[in-house]
Amino acid sequence: MRHGIYALCASTRDGRCALIASLDTQVRSNVEDVQLSLQPAARLKVRYEGRHARGTLQLLQAGTLLDVQGIAPGPPAQFSAPAGNVELVLTLDGSCRRAS
Repeated sequence: MRHGIYALCASTRDGRCALIASLDTQVRSNVEDVQLSLQPAARLKVRYEGRHARGTLQLLQAGTLLDVQGIAPGPPAQFSAPAGNVELVLTLDGSCRRAS
């Protein structure tokens, strides 16, 4: 793995989530023993009913990107989020809308 700062996020189908927001591989050269601790998480469902055919929805926590999904009219996008405040960023035709 190249030296850098990485964010690691994992979620399970049963609604648990784990996050390491800042893993510095310059300081920690051996990443083989890194463990993510799964915790109960919030489940978010976001339904888009606008006029655009599709867009992109990003889920962030404290500036860390947790998930990115395409979104279109119809079935909702579903996310698992760790405890704490999160921000949703919806991009349609190049313009962003934010909600927290």
